[in-house]
Formats: sequence, C-alpha cells, structure tokens
Amino acid sequence: MSAADDRAAGSRDKFTGGDQQYLRDVQYSDPAKLTARANLHIRYGTATVAWFPWVAAEIDWPTHADVLEVGSGPGWLWAEAAAGRQPHALPRS
Repeated sequence: MSAADDRAAGSRDKFTGGDQQYLRDVQYSDPAKLTARANLHIRYGTATVAWFPWVAAEIDWPTHADVLEVGSGPGWLWAEAAAGRQPHALPRS
C-alpha cells in the first residue's frame, strides 16, 4: 500500500500528528525536541512579525484582564508577548 493509499484509508502517521501517544511519550517526552523545533523557527522563520507577539496581539483583551492558561507548555508565548520584544533563542532543557 502506498503512502497515498494510507492517507486515503485514514491511517494516522506518527510524524504527521496522528499518533498522540508517540508524540507524548517519544517525540515530546521532555522539552528538548520542542525547544530545538522552536529555535529553528526563531532562527530561520521569515514572518515579519514573530508568532508569539502576533498571537497575543490577535486576542481582544478586556481592560485589566487576568489570564489563566493551564497545561499549555512552558509559557514562551506569554514571556515573549509580555516583554513586547523580538523572540530570542529559548533556553535548552
């Protein structure tokens, strides 16, 4: 069976985000690979506005809002958005 047949049949390849157990237990079992991936985007990204500040700017924030975000990773989005600065290389784990 070809890769196209696999996709058509609905199989979920572990490298395309379909295998959640693989992603959790192998690919992102610790933050090292996520940090490496993020650093590649920071170093080689071509967007005129960095991802984290762009996301934060798209939210319609109420005046004096408090934000509670739970279980969403290491908090890089909020660290960058709050600082209002260009992204930098993230610390290695």
